Amino acid sequence: MKNINIIHFLVIVLFTFTNCEKNHDQYNNKITDGLCIQFGDSITINHEEIDYYDFSTHMIYLKETHEFLYNYNWELANMSFSVYANREKIYSGYLHSAWSSSMPVGPYIDFPFIYPEYVIKINHSSKEYYYLADSTPDPREDEEIINTLKVHEQFHAGLANSTDEIDIKPNGELSFKITIAKGYFQLLHSKP
Repeated sequence: MKNINIIHFLVIVLFTFTNCEKNHDQYNNKITDGLCIQFGDSITINHEEIDYYDFSTHMIYLKETHEFLYNYNWELANMSFSVYANREKIYSGYLHSAWSSSMPVGPYIDFPFIYPEYVIKINHSSKEYYYLADSTPDPREDEEIINTLKVHEQFHAGLANSTDEIDIKPNGELSFKITIAKGYFQLLHSKP
C-alpha cells in the first residue's frame, strides 16, 4: 500500500512540474500576425505598437515610447530578444551592454539605448567579420519579415536616389543634379 501511495505522489509531482513548464516560443498572447519583438519571457512589442520599420537602417519606429527600454534597468543588459513575423520566430539576439569588453556576434541591440524612446535599432555583427570562412546571411533581412511588414504597411525601404543630370564643363568643373526620395511601402507595393 505504501508503494502505491508513493507512486501516486510521484505521478502527481511529475504532472505538476511538467504542466508548469511554458513553451515561450508559442505562449504569449501578445504575439500577433505582424512583426513582433519579445524581450526575455514577458515583454512584447507587437505590430500594433510599431509605426514603421526602416529596412535600410534596421530601425523600428514605435507609435509610442516604451519606458522599460529606457529607464536604465540594468537587468535588461544581456537579456535575450526574439523577432517574430507572422507568429513565426525568425531569429533571436540579445541586448549588448555598451560597457562589455566582448564584441557581439549575431543580432543585438545596444544597451543602454542611444536613440529616442520610440526607436529600437537592431544591429548585426557577422562571424565573417572575424572569420571570413563563416559567411552567413543577415537574419534581419529574412523574406518573411519583409512580406509581413508589407502586409501591415510598415515597410520603409529608406532613401532612394537617382542622378538626373551630370555636366562636365571644358575647364574640368563637374556639376550634377540628384533626386532623393523616401522609399516608402507605397512605392514598392501596389494594392489591388
